[in-house]
Amino acid sequence: FVREDAALRRSAAQIGDIVCVTGTLGDAAAGLRMLRDSGFGTRNSEKQALSPDTLYRGGGGMGEGAPLALVPELAALIARLNRPTPRIAQGLILASRAHACIDVSDGLVADLGHICRASGVGAEVDADALPTSPVLAARFGRDDRRALQLAGGDDYSSPISRAAAVRRRASAASSRAQARVCMMRAGK
Repeated sequence: FVREDAALRRSAAQIGDIVCVTGTLGDAAAGLRMLRDSGFGTRNSEKQALSPDTLYRGGGGMGEGAPLALVPELAALIARLNRPTPRIAQGLILASRAHACIDVSDGLVADLGHICRASGVGAEVDADALPTSPVLAARFGRDDRRALQLAGGDDYSSPISRAAAVRRRASAASSRAQARVCMMRAGK
């Protein structure tokens, strides 16, 4: 457990902080979209029921067709949905360095909005600066990728509000602790 006086809260962001995120965004939402678009769990004359280990490949890579073993890149996105990676080590490292923090369960815009409302501040997000997994970048065009990263949830990456000088110290502490803190500046 975390001492009450050491807990990162939504309400402690400050004017002048920069916004960073740990980990990539949009993968879980992309996995969910791909499962939904594939007809996962449906049974009718046009589609057979899909198991988590199969998808249909047809026109455009999804849709009707013969079952095919799950393509590894697609499996990675679905795994981010079904088995999110807890960022405990990053949280412990950042606890003394960040002003405010929340997990991305409802989407970056919604969850960062919770921080802003609770703290009485605003934020600007640079959608092009958001950390993107290679699979998401390869599989989705710019507009779809942005929508997934900004509004998709269940990534459980953490948007962090912190002073600009903290990034270097947190990255160095991360290296020493051998716990990767991928802090990508996403806005202010």
